[in-house]
Amino acid sequence: MFFKKTVPDPYSLDSSFVKELDKELLAFINKGLDNDDEEEFSRLALKEFELQFHTIPPYRDYCRSKGITPKEAKQWRG
Repeated sequence: MFFKKTVPDPYSLDSSFVKELDKELLAFINKGLDNDDEEEFSRLALKEFELQFHTIPPYRDYCRSKGITPKEAKQWRG
């Protein structure tokens, strides 16, 4: 009997990418309103963009129509 080998989805809710991003986002939020770490905010925003790009097909299509993918995005501001 043959079994199809399944490849884990790197962007599923139980993936290490999503779990780590969740931890990082919560840690950033828990720093409070006085947290002004722009570099960390930008890094997290780009990771969130990567996640949404890969998991929301209509959003991915929209981004591609604008010529933007996670590989091209270097900053979170448009």
